[in-house]
Amino acid sequence: MRIPGLSRLRGASIGDALIVLSVVALAAALLRPALEARSFRRLVAEAIADVDAVSAAARAARASTGRWPAGTDPGTRPVGLTALAGRDSVFSRPDYMLGWSVWDVVDSVPAPPEGGPAPADAPPDTVAPRMMPRLERVGGVSVVSGDSLLIAELTAHYADAAPLVLDTLWLMVLPERSPTPR
Repeated sequence: MRIPGLSRLRGASIGDALIVLSVVALAAALLRPALEARSFRRLVAEAIADVDAVSAAARAARASTGRWPAGTDPGTRPVGLTALAGRDSVFSRPDYMLGWSVWDVVDSVPAPPEGGPAPADAPPDTVAPRMMPRLERVGGVSVVSGDSLLIAELTAHYADAAPLVLDTLWLMVLPERSPTPR
């Protein structure tokens, strides 16, 4: 038995399937860069939040003890950063590792005058104050990543802090000084 009009209906042809497949592939090709950009922005925001968290924890430790916490290798939480206790994942992420370092620096400060005032016959602009060295400590947050775009984004975000970049290492030195341990 033949139903009128039904004989004209048939399944999709190979051409129809190829058209649908190419539309789906085109949509995926158009969406992929946007999804990758969103993922990268999330990575940059996470790295900035981690750098800020380590900086804040180190400054808090310095404020409470008067000294910077001891430095560690990248990927390892320093013992002195108690504000980040239980957050080891901050230091080791899939795309980067954070580090904390401490360096001794020498600053020159005016020395107390010795033997009284400058001679009366000396012109005032020729007598310079005596300087003496003072050993102090600075701390720094580092990010180690093979992603050069992440390093560039961190450098742009923290441009006012004058970060240093060496290959896969990004470093921001915190300007506060603390005395060196004796």
